[in-house]
Amino acid sequence: MNGGSEPIRVLHVDSDPDFAETFTTRLERDDRFEADTATSASEGVDRLAEAEFDCVVSAYDMPDGDGIEFLEAVRERGLELPFLLFTGEGSEAVASEAISAGVTDYFRKKSGTEQFSVVTNRIDRAVEKFRAERELDATRRRYRKLVEQNLVGIYVIRDGKFVYVNPKLAEVHGYDRETVVGMPVLELVAPEERDRVEENLRRRLNEGVEEIQYRTVGLTKDGERIDIELHGSRVEYGDDPEIVGAELDVTEQTEYERELENREAKYRSLFEDARDAIMVLDEDGFLDCNGMTLELFGFDSVEAFTERTPWELSPETQPDGTDSKEAAQNYVETAFEEGEAFFEWVHTRNDGTEFHADVKLSRFQLDGEPVLRALVRDITTEKEYERELENREAKYRSLFESARDPIILLDEEGFFDCNGTALELFGFDSVEAFAERTPWELSPETQPDGTDSKAAAKGHIETAFEEGEASFEWVHTRNDGTEFPAEVTLSRFQLDGEPVLHEIVRDITERKQYERTLEEQRDTLEVLNQVLRHDVRNDLQLVTSYAEILEDSCDDEEASRHATTILESARHAVELTQTARDIADVLLSDSNETRRVALEPTLENKASGVQSSYPESVIAYEPRIPSVRVDADGMLPSVFENLLKNAIQHNDKDVAEVRVSATEGDGTVTVRIADNGPGIPDERKESVFGKGQTGLDSAGTGMGLYLVETLVTTYGGEVWVEDNDPEGSVFVVELPTAD
Repeated sequence: MNGGSEPIRVLHVDSDPDFAETFTTRLERDDRFEADTATSASEGVDRLAEAEFDCVVSAYDMPDGDGIEFLEAVRERGLELPFLLFTGEGSEAVASEAISAGVTDYFRKKSGTEQFSVVTNRIDRAVEKFRAERELDATRRRYRKLVEQNLVGIYVIRDGKFVYVNPKLAEVHGYDRETVVGMPVLELVAPEERDRVEENLRRRLNEGVEEIQYRTVGLTKDGERIDIELHGSRVEYGDDPEIVGAELDVTEQTEYERELENREAKYRSLFEDARDAIMVLDEDGFLDCNGMTLELFGFDSVEAFTERTPWELSPETQPDGTDSKEAAQNYVETAFEEGEAFFEWVHTRNDGTEFHADVKLSRFQLDGEPVLRALVRDITTEKEYERELENREAKYRSLFESARDPIILLDEEGFFDCNGTALELFGFDSVEAFAERTPWELSPETQPDGTDSKAAAKGHIETAFEEGEASFEWVHTRNDGTEFPAEVTLSRFQLDGEPVLHEIVRDITERKQYERTLEEQRDTLEVLNQVLRHDVRNDLQLVTSYAEILEDSCDDEEASRHATTILESARHAVELTQTARDIADVLLSDSNETRRVALEPTLENKASGVQSSYPESVIAYEPRIPSVRVDADGMLPSVFENLLKNAIQHNDKDVAEVRVSATEGDGTVTVRIADNGPGIPDERKESVFGKGQTGLDSAGTGMGLYLVETLVTTYGGEVWVEDNDPEGSVFVVELPTAD
């Protein structure tokens, strides 16, 4: 019966050496057994303490007590192994006492050897049963531990009440287990859900429905409502059926699903209620549209509209003579490749009438596939007034194309026009109201150096008319009387044959506040800041503006590409000036003070900002960024901004994909920014940061990575590059966490 399993170790305790030797010898002839002996009960107890045995075979009569006392000593030590007893010939009283004491089996000791085969078989059966029960008990303990420690609520219901719950279920509802056991099930269910829950219990118990899964609303001890998902099965336990099941707290999941539904409804509402015609299309044609599209094109239903293609809702050729189908397909292809396309187009309505339109195509993901959103705006009225506006457009083109700063037109007597940003800066509601004031009337009586504002203003205006330009700092007053420092640039140009000035006013309040903290820093920082913030950036803005004009006005495709290259390079140069300024701030700063900076919002804000700047790229980050703080300063966001932009700008894929993750270690936090780009060869993984070099002329991919390495080192951290799997690079930033 024991074949193939481990041997049965038997301890034989008997003061009769002849019988003990005979029994042990006979027992060990069987490969199933291993035997050891003891000559007294006390020696037997010691042997049990020294080694493990599967069974004890003991004589009744021994020098230091009888076999029953030996059995009791064994049980007192917590040993429940089988215990077989040899009694004397005809000892009925001893046999009765042995049975009462709980021996596993007993035998009358005989002088012959006939009984040994019976004894060995009974030992085998007793040990086999003991081992099976021991394994079953261990299994039960393991399963109970599994249920007790489960992260899912487990329950057993009988007669409408809980007869068992694990700690997790009690914890979810805010009770201890003892309170929940015996509690009616419906007490943990919201009142409006109790009829449904009771019906489901009845169906499982009475109608043979073995398993049901559904969601409902539960209650906590404090009356808080929670969303729960119930799984239950009917089981038979004796004559009483029970329901055994699991409960999952899905409150967060339900809230997320509701949020998704609300967002979907919100964007559907925005889509349908938009004032512009919006369509969704792929390379083969339209997939969907909003109501304004149907109204603009003269269709009654979305189905009827989507049966047509963009080129079928266009004349055969566009005004420049290009084939509409070919041109439309080229624009669609460009939008898929570059992320967007903007152009003027002539469409035809369902009734055949034509209209001019501005069209903007933007790429986005729908159900995991790239599609395009087309925004079509009817510009027929604008076209009709185009000739009338040409002279006025030429007048303002050089000024208002770069409308990021307040722009004002003035002559020697004062203002006569301005843009919306100027109205916002000075706090006026209309150009007319603003133009009634003069530069000195929108200034305090004197400037910070004590000069009279009116006299100084007229002097700057005179200089600009004579020399062509004038740049200076000035203190202005808003319409409400509040003052602000500004950087003013006056430039002379011709308007209707007469010299006038355009004024760019830049609010430098924040810069002034910042400069006060840098008064004791080197003069070179002040010069660098002036160049980067004013001269170079102004020139780059003009380059950008003219490049935008050139790009919009070019009919030649090659010239348009060149204009686009100029525009992209100018914008990149603007970014480089920002990075160079950041490097100067770090290298020339006399202060090494840091503060506790929260990592999670810093990462999320920068990922969101870069995503907005590069909408055609995909930036994803792990939802469980550690909520830790690091010793850094206000430049920490620049570390992640430069790494994110680097991953996108140096990516050779149609869609740059970037994944941000972070893990917390022993006193450190490690941020990983992985991309799907071309990767970095091993021999350049250190030089990419300019490590081991001096100055900004070191080997590397740009100033941004130099700034990253400089800042991270300042914070006491490290930055390095690894290979991404299956392609691309991973920039790893390890920073010490704040105490």
